Amino acid sequence: MILGIYKVEFENERVRVLRIKYGPCEKSMMHSHPESIAIFLTDAHGKFTYPDGRTEDINANPGTVQHMDAHTHLPESLSKTPFEVIAVELKRCVRRSNAPEDHSSKSVEPRSRER
Repeated sequence: MILGIYKVEFENERVRVLRIKYGPCEKSMMHSHPESIAIFLTDAHGKFTYPDGRTEDINANPGTVQHMDAHTHLPESLSKTPFEVIAVELKRCVRRSNAPEDHSSKSVEPRSRER
């Protein structure tokens, strides 16, 4: 993790929450993230450079929420002011033996009411 730019705010077996701060025109190094949700706290203008050389401009306003698939990138701020974003990285869930069973994909017949 790049010191001074990323701070772990919370972590457990399911998520890692990062506070990401970039100064004006600050550039990071190539690194990876798992699938995540980004919540922008300030205006942001930046650029992602991907390992294949492709680039993507990033523009967001405070309150913008974005889903991102797992990716490797080199982020760079193009802003003249600092920007800040919260990233909620999703981890693969490990099913615990005492966890309730997931019934979301099973159909359940409604119970009849007895009077």
